Amino acid sequence: MKEKLKQINDYEWELDKNVREKMNVKCRIIASKKIVEDVEDAAVEQLTNVACLPGVMEPVVGLPDMHWGYGLPMGACSAFDSEKGIISSGLCGFDINCGINSIRTNLTFDEVRKKINELIQADKELALRISLTNQKAKAEMLDLDGKEVELTIPELIVLKNDIAPKLEEAARAIPKLANGVNFLEVTDNYKKWRSVQPYYKQKQSLSEKGHKIEEDYIDYYDVNEVTDYGIEERNVFDEIDRIHEWQHRLKEAINKANRYELVDL
Repeated sequence: MKEKLKQINDYEWELDKNVREKMNVKCRIIASKKIVEDVEDAAVEQLTNVACLPGVMEPVVGLPDMHWGYGLPMGACSAFDSEKGIISSGLCGFDINCGINSIRTNLTFDEVRKKINELIQADKELALRISLTNQKAKAEMLDLDGKEVELTIPELIVLKNDIAPKLEEAARAIPKLANGVNFLEVTDNYKKWRSVQPYYKQKQSLSEKGHKIEEDYIDYYDVNEVTDYGIEERNVFDEIDRIHEWQHRLKEAINKANRYELVDL
């Protein structure tokens, strides 16, 4: 999906509403070229998910910190028409710091309207308190190499949701050394082994009593010598396990940092 972005200027990129069926409005990303290159393609596609919703207003906007989320990318904005639009409590999903709750009360519209300005101001103050808390709240943990570090919630979330999956993907892509072969030459950089594949032919004849006799024999051998630069399979899986353990520590650190008390303004 990212390849369909059209650059408008140095910091604006646009997805036309014809790039995907059922899109009602365009999408726009506010970011530099370098940031756009690093944004997950799945996050860009999620912008188009929102552009397909009823009553959505143009454009659906992705901000510089956008990253893959649930229905809507984290770090994105969308607005909906008051009559034809929708209200969703699940666009941002239910992950840490991303969830939205829909709460039913016994308040009437007229009662709420009288205090709407107070509610909006209280919401702004709460959002600011949460943002400041996330910047101050930290947790100590062991990093991937076992070194003790202290990280903020945004740093922990980026490592858990973005960096760790990419490291695992890279680890799984490492070529693995062949198993069950006899090595002809072993060095620090590579190992050589040889594969031998016999190819058979069939010979038919008749016995003295006229019975048909079929006999298989080797016609030739296909011999290939392989220079194998792969890593021991166990070492590859050990690295993947190490990344998984780090991801678990990141999750625990996020839970720990989230127990930090909200700061006062």
